[in-house]
Amino acid sequence: MRDGSRRSALTRRALQLLAALLPAAGLALVATQAEAAPTLRIGAVYAPGIELSDASRTGDPADVLHAVAGGTHNLGAELSLGGGLLRYHLTGAVSLAASATGLRVEPATLGFAIPLFTRPRWRLEVEPTAMLANVTYLEGGSSAASIVALSAGADVRANLAYGHFFVALSPLGFDVRYAAIDGSAAKARAFAGGAATFRLRLFVGVEF
Repeated sequence: MRDGSRRSALTRRALQLLAALLPAAGLALVATQAEAAPTLRIGAVYAPGIELSDASRTGDPADVLHAVAGGTHNLGAELSLGGGLLRYHLTGAVSLAASATGLRVEPATLGFAIPLFTRPRWRLEVEPTAMLANVTYLEGGSSAASIVALSAGADVRANLAYGHFFVALSPLGFDVRYAAIDGSAAKARAFAGGAATFRLRLFVGVEF
């Protein structure tokens, strides 16, 4: 009888200990999952562009589009949302060309992140992205010499994360201008079609 009572007491104590440990184990599991799947990334982005076709529409050397024929440099910030396969990216940057400056906004970029390598603190992904509506404003020597261009494109990014630090490199990307309003001529005019641009991208930031 005494052995039976002792076993019952040990059993009750073991059950009480297990009941106390289960909530802690559940919290640890949730924390691990949250660390493995961050939902917010923010940082700096550099995206140079190399024109693949004639950037000029008029043949006029004063046309602002001539300024981008040698390429553009875009430096700014990027916000990325999404903890699963689908990602949303918002980018705002300053655009610098040979004789023009301006702004570039990419408000509708969607990515599909494919995990290749995952460890407790390391993660490597490949992310094809589609940039659906990019807006670029460039201005030459005066406010009359300006252009607003709409474009779309795509790229493939390699994403590497370590802890809260995040680096992304896109060695393969392109951007196609499909419409613009040109204020360089005597009268502003709109036109469709335009040049294709080979675009690289480097992103460095943090994720949470």
